[in-house]
Amino acid sequence: MTRELCLVRHGHCERSGTLLGQFDAPLTAEGLVQAQALAAQLAGCGAERLVSSDLRRSVQTATALAARLDLSLETDPRLREISYGPWDGLTWAEIERLDPTGAPRKLADWTSWTPPGGESFDVFLARVHDARVSLAAARARLTVVVAHRGVNAVLSGQPLDTFQQDYGTARRVPLL
Repeated sequence: MTRELCLVRHGHCERSGTLLGQFDAPLTAEGLVQAQALAAQLAGCGAERLVSSDLRRSVQTATALAARLDLSLETDPRLREISYGPWDGLTWAEIERLDPTGAPRKLADWTSWTPPGGESFDVFLARVHDARVSLAAARARLTVVVAHRGVNAVLSGQPLDTFQQDYGTARRVPLL
């Protein structure tokens, strides 16, 4: 049996253009429209399960999908974006003012340097991998996952620095 994930990035949200991380921003009006359009696009896709990050922007997107796909919505905090601690939800200019020594260190070594109070890249990878193992154990042929760019990159097996996915879009990947 072929099994797949349909990876959805949440719709456009407030504070887009910042280092969102785990900042719990709601969708904008544009994001709500994107969620409804995506729900219409995925109608009839054969999804058997719908799992979302528990952050508000993902839950709002997934709620639109749940109604259209006639699926119950499960949330999983392991599908949250990486936490940047006190940097979550800030612009880069704000981060440079807040942490003038840490900001250049992060830019120089994005995956190895963690802001104080943030989540290390290794912990993030392990958390998302654990979520993927749980998704695979459920045995659904097609699971829709509503999450974040970083999470979706890890779930797809693609490098974070080259993975691109616009707000309110979906892509299918094999679930091995």
